Amino acid sequence: YEKYLKAERRRPGVDVNAVDIELIRLYIDQGLYDKAMNSLQARPLESLTDNLLYLELLVLTARETEAMKVARNLLQMRPDEEALHEWWNRAFLHYHERMGSMPTGTDDGGLKVQDIAQQEVERVLKGPAEGDDSRRLFYGAQLAAVIGQETFLKGLIERIQKVPLNDELAQLSQATSRLLEDRGYRHLAIKVMESALAQRPDDMDLQFALSEE
Repeated sequence: YEKYLKAERRRPGVDVNAVDIELIRLYIDQGLYDKAMNSLQARPLESLTDNLLYLELLVLTARETEAMKVARNLLQMRPDEEALHEWWNRAFLHYHERMGSMPTGTDDGGLKVQDIAQQEVERVLKGPAEGDDSRRLFYGAQLAAVIGQETFLKGLIERIQKVPLNDELAQLSQATSRLLEDRGYRHLAIKVMESALAQRPDDMDLQFALSEE
């Protein structure tokens, strides 16, 4: 498929940008992060799609603190862009999962990372939960658990229990439940899994995950 995309890129009239994005996504899916980053940085990072790919690759290559700074800078220009908030949150959580501790430092404006995390949790709790934005409830709950904001966490879990689950959100339910268990919120972890299983009673992964709680 890589050979096909490279040949397609040379075809007259083709949308080279779209082919490049497809090629970079292929490399990411194959775990070829350095190759994906080299391909991405061989072109100007001008579009939101380019910058989201860049953030994703920074996280995947264990450069989470850099990803958080880049996301914050981009949010100065696009403060309501949900995908940028999501990647800041995911960078924070990826660092915590990898290192076993919270990231430290500040953004370029001097705001502490943990204060930003608090703002992100509050932002999620106040925002809508419909449609594709439902993902942010799960990442918000994970953030709240990591920084120890149990009151906010309980509010987010209540909203998570009402979210219609697709395959992606079912996986996020499992990931959130595992993190809650690890952070000492077993009672809330069970609530997440029970509500997920109530919607998807034949999901063997959810059944297994609940049996382990």
